[in-house]
Amino acid sequence: MSRHLASGYTPSADNALPAERTLRFTNGMSTLWETLRIWNARSRKRRALSRLAIDAHLLKDIGLTQGEALQEAAKPVWRP
Repeated sequence: MSRHLASGYTPSADNALPAERTLRFTNGMSTLWETLRIWNARSRKRRALSRLAIDAHLLKDIGLTQGEALQEAAKPVWRP
């Protein structure tokens, strides 16, 4: 058993190999990119829903009331 494992040593991000740091950075960037993509999609959908909210006939077709549509459209992008 190595002395690091015997002493309870756990490597930190500072001790990571360059390839491991790059992988963590890449994973972090892809997570950030995915979050931004989701937020952008929510923004577009909510903007479209707010435009639909003025026509009760269209809202009835999708099974929403005007209040529900406006409430959903008013949510910030980070709220699902």
